[in-house]
Amino acid sequence: MSAYGSLGFPSLPYVGNSAGIQTQLGTIIPPAGGRIAAYVRSTGKQTGDDEAFARRIVTTLNKGLAQCRSGKPDVVVVLPGHAESITSADFMSSLVAGTRIVGLGTGNLRPTFTWTAAGSTFLLDVADVEIHNCILQLATAPGTTTAATVAAPITVSAAGCGLYGNRINFGIDADQICTVGITTTAAADDFRFEGNRCFGATTAECTTFLRLVGADRAVIKGNRIMGATSAVAIGLIQFITADSTNVEMDDNMLYNIKAASEACVSVSAGATSSTGWVDRLYMVTLANSANQLVLGHASGAWGLSAALFGFGRFINVTNLAGERAAEVTVVSG
Repeated sequence: MSAYGSLGFPSLPYVGNSAGIQTQLGTIIPPAGGRIAAYVRSTGKQTGDDEAFARRIVTTLNKGLAQCRSGKPDVVVVLPGHAESITSADFMSSLVAGTRIVGLGTGNLRPTFTWTAAGSTFLLDVADVEIHNCILQLATAPGTTTAATVAAPITVSAAGCGLYGNRINFGIDADQICTVGITTTAAADDFRFEGNRCFGATTAECTTFLRLVGADRAVIKGNRIMGATSAVAIGLIQFITADSTNVEMDDNMLYNIKAASEACVSVSAGATSSTGWVDRLYMVTLANSANQLVLGHASGAWGLSAALFGFGRFINVTNLAGERAAEVTVVSG
């Protein structure tokens, strides 16, 4: 659970002049030792802004991050309507451990960050960083025709980091794509990905959207992910290279819209002894074979035939033919 709200209302604050952030769920006070370090608004100060509030307004996220103290943890509040292009590698170069980036607003009023260059990246490379309630456009902006293949928009390489309640677009068309949307390294233990809504177009095939490499104790909860992978047997979530152990996956809905897709979750070499628990999962693939409905089948929607996952009772898989699996209980993948 995020400190800034629930999965249904991850962050709906009104900015006041106090140390707290007022939300529909009550007033959130930064954790002990932390403070609101800066407010980010691309249009800068505006007429009528309170003087004390205006002194902390900056025009870019990185300027706000530069006001934070490592390990406190400080909060950078990104105001409604803020829009910023991610144009280079390590665009959050001033990031320090413990920082919480909180977007304000609902719907399209939430702050928007758009990756516009092949090598543009957010690097969560210090511990305990969180991003809440933002719009993250990983493959340029919808509605534009500027071609870009963004290789690795977000990489998490430190422990305790998380993304909560964001809307993430990871592909627009055949020449506006990202290769792998979010990647963890083996140093990204205790990673949390909760309450996010993630979308990619049918023609905007990625290798995979969320790649877990040795992400021990990761929590993947309450997400909706729909998009197309570049290979029918590779899922939108992929375990690869190193085992991820004690992973918790609850309340997720996954839909691989690639033609004849066979997998929503898959395992690749090096990660075949990954372990964890899975419950309340709904998966849709576009293959016609009834085999796609068999959990643990080598080419099934949950393609983890060698991984050691325990499954709860509420796991459903639907394929193109409309066949739907019953609720099942299995002891391993």
